Amino acid sequence: MPVPVSVPGLGRAMPRARLAEWYLPDGAAVGAGDAVYRLECDAVAVEVEAEENGMLRHRLEPGASCGPGDVAGLVLAPGEAAPPALSESRPVSPSGGAEPAPLPPPVPFVPRFVPTAPPLTSDGGTRRPTPASAPFDGDPSPFAPAPAPAGAVAPQMRLTVRLAEANRLCEQLSREWIRSALAPSLEDVVARAVAMAIGESPLLSHLGESVSLLIIAAGEEANRVATVTAGQPFREAVAARSGAAPCRGRREPRAATVVSFISPGIDDAAPGLETGEPVVVAIGAPRTVASFDGDRVTPDTVATLGLSFDPRWLTIDVAANLLARIRDLVEAPCVLLAG
Repeated sequence: MPVPVSVPGLGRAMPRARLAEWYLPDGAAVGAGDAVYRLECDAVAVEVEAEENGMLRHRLEPGASCGPGDVAGLVLAPGEAAPPALSESRPVSPSGGAEPAPLPPPVPFVPRFVPTAPPLTSDGGTRRPTPASAPFDGDPSPFAPAPAPAGAVAPQMRLTVRLAEANRLCEQLSREWIRSALAPSLEDVVARAVAMAIGESPLLSHLGESVSLLIIAAGEEANRVATVTAGQPFREAVAARSGAAPCRGRREPRAATVVSFISPGIDDAAPGLETGEPVVVAIGAPRTVASFDGDRVTPDTVATLGLSFDPRWLTIDVAANLLARIRDLVEAPCVLLAG
């Protein structure tokens, strides 16, 4: 399968860049880690490397304008044919314009809840689908879908969040709470943002309001787990996390679980749905990247937030908007102090 040589993102200040030069000709042999072309954006130039061994095929000409995610070239295995470019695969009408592709047949409507569907089973017995009139008491419904089978791959998405304001808030509150020896952390901010984002969405009210914060420990230390709710004062949530007991066994399922990989220094992770929770949000270790403000390059602290979700609980568009709302709350965290 062809491996794309994509255009990397150089920060939010890079809407477009220019492919300045190919280092290897079209059809040349290339090895993993070899620099294949130079990308230029304002005063910044970077070399892009191949990720696999094979034969290099150009897709963009030198001097072409490109953006993050564009495919500049392909690395093909020996004897593998390159797929046709988009412009080569579209039929062109005699008038010169591209003929629109025929629309696919409409997808028949299928209700998400089928009353006659067979019951879902789990290790704990048989569970029934949630009836439309089930009351909401603030906790997950007792008629929750059965946990996903072991080894099942949950849909995942991730984004990068800026941490300047969150770090500033933690430093300020640490000074204000110094007498009580409380020091909020990035985990507290993200867990609070997840609980608030779920609580304020009517499409997610069926999940409940309790969020587990699982902090992965480094080395042989025990992991710790705490519970956060949207209506809980932020100071109480920080105190609960500070006094959290070690956790070595299975966790009770909540509306969501926030897993921190900061202590072991893992900057990107995608945990599965281990205990039947609808949503898992992973916090990667903070890292420093270059930000561009005109011609000025400044350091910026960011982290990766990953979200895994059970599609039986929420659709992909709801999950995407949930992750985007969590990012907005972390980047402007003062609203998290309400409650």
